[in-house]
Amino acid sequence: MPAFAEAAQDCYDDNKFDNHIDYKPKPRVTKQHPGVRLAGLRGGQVKAAYTRLREAIVRGSLAPGTRIMETDVARWLDLSRSSVRTVLHRLQHEGFVEAHGDGPRSRLTVAPLTRDDFWELSEVVGEVEGLAAARVARRPSPDRRTIATNLRGINRRLAKAVRATPRDQLAVFRLDDEFHRTLVEAAASRRLNSLHHAVKPQLQRYEGVYFSMAERGEDSVKEHEAAIQAVEAGEPDRAHEAIRRNLVNAAAHLSQRIEALGERGAFGN
Repeated sequence: MPAFAEAAQDCYDDNKFDNHIDYKPKPRVTKQHPGVRLAGLRGGQVKAAYTRLREAIVRGSLAPGTRIMETDVARWLDLSRSSVRTVLHRLQHEGFVEAHGDGPRSRLTVAPLTRDDFWELSEVVGEVEGLAAARVARRPSPDRRTIATNLRGINRRLAKAVRATPRDQLAVFRLDDEFHRTLVEAAASRRLNSLHHAVKPQLQRYEGVYFSMAERGEDSVKEHEAAIQAVEAGEPDRAHEAIRRNLVNAAAHLSQRIEALGERGAFGN
């Protein structure tokens, strides 16, 4: 880990942040969605560097507000500075990195975590997943039944993880993420998949710092089941609202943690 990342990690450790989410943004690549994994970048080494740096931001290894120096990143990832610029430009475009100032004196930092940004992301992700749920609910009955069976299986595993003693919070997080990813992928929409792949990890940054989803696991299981029933019944509007409501309820819960612990990374900009 480079010096700038070590400093960021020390900041997190000193504040006892929950930095243990191991989210790996690796969507399935299928014949229908061959370009999702590329994320707009070319070259295997550059794509790998993009994924590695984005994971460090999502997991919180690079804390909100951390300054990012091209030379440090190039040394860390063993890339040319021009390749690093390509990666950082993409991350800036996606909202993970922010630029301050203009021209050669501008500096890049990991985007802060703020209440306004959190609610905006929650609304966007809620709509994307709601549109996916509605799209799935419009599919032919045999397809809906198959998808509902798959989703229900994941939700049962989630319920088991939520009720386990001791509770494995990382397992709960991963199963909840699997449920939502499976629903979006079942919509068979390249655009929805691309949007979800770009935006959902930004929302999960908040979960990585203010880890709280497992605390409302029982409620989430019930909300998932309501969405499954709507999909199974072929009711697009109800499916859309069920998933959107699941995101909104989770956001309301997590926002209480943001209120208690404060925004992160908004200092020194």
